[in-house]
Amino acid sequence: MILNEKNLIRQMKAAAKGAGYKFFVEETSQKETTIWIWTEAWAVKAALPDLPRTVLALLVEHTGKLPQAWDRLCVTESETQRILEDEAEAEAKMQTEFIAGNPLGAGARLVPVLLRGRQGFQDPGGTFYTVSPAALGLVEREAATKTAADVLPGRLRWEGGEETVTVPYYRPSADVPEEEARIWAALESVDLGAAE
Repeated sequence: MILNEKNLIRQMKAAAKGAGYKFFVEETSQKETTIWIWTEAWAVKAALPDLPRTVLALLVEHTGKLPQAWDRLCVTESETQRILEDEAEAEAKMQTEFIAGNPLGAGARLVPVLLRGRQGFQDPGGTFYTVSPAALGLVEREAATKTAADVLPGRLRWEGGEETVTVPYYRPSADVPEEEARIWAALESVDLGAAE
């Protein structure tokens, strides 16, 4: 299992109090249903029948009904609005922005480095990424520590079975202060995951 149920609920509740979260339920021609739940910062995908009951209960609490095939909703604490995109547009947007796509690089692995309170990841080429603890909490600890994440533009993605979790990462821009640029260069010059 890739998805951390308790932290997903925490993130959904926090998002509902703010800008909201969206979900989209797709049904294939074989009558299999998949649900995507996302905000601007993170996304998860799971088979609807395998979605933890506590997550389903929260969706029912927020929307007043069980998710149905082709539901496209934006949920905030004060209201639930239908997303006006058609099925193809909603699916294409989720696929391109969060879930699908070829990884930019080989899998990034968690390394024993925290930088400014963010967890470090490094790919085999030495590129270093950091992820906030809140976003990383959507991934089960075992999956985060033992499974390499795909590197997408601005995001790391874990996949396992019917589940996918995508979270944003941070990399410095070209105009960072010189001291921070030196720190990142030093981190990327060493294999941080190598055994001592």
